[in-house]
Amino acid sequence: MDIAPKLNCDLLDVWFGQDGYDYSFQSDFIKAWNLIIDGLKECAEYRSDIRLGIEYKPKEPRTHIYIGTIGKTLVLLNKVNKDNVGIIVDVGHAFYMLMRI
Repeated sequence: MDIAPKLNCDLLDVWFGQDGYDYSFQSDFIKAWNLIIDGLKECAEYRSDIRLGIEYKPKEPRTHIYIGTIGKTLVLLNKVNKDNVGIIVDVGHAFYMLMRI
């Protein structure tokens, strides 16, 4: 976040690809969810001049990613409640979700 302004950048993509699980009961979902919320709040407060865009993706490399849908991302944004945190919509990921229906 400190390097971004030096590169004339005010938006960082946040993707939780490694934060997830591959098997049922492999992780403590509630603990992980709260850590994600707390971590995003901390980042948003650290540099309020830098926007953080959450990029959701349903899977890969994990079979289940905590922030895998736009719905979960919206809930996360509501919990974080910071003006500099939003959503990055990856069109390919959005189409992928349509194919899963």
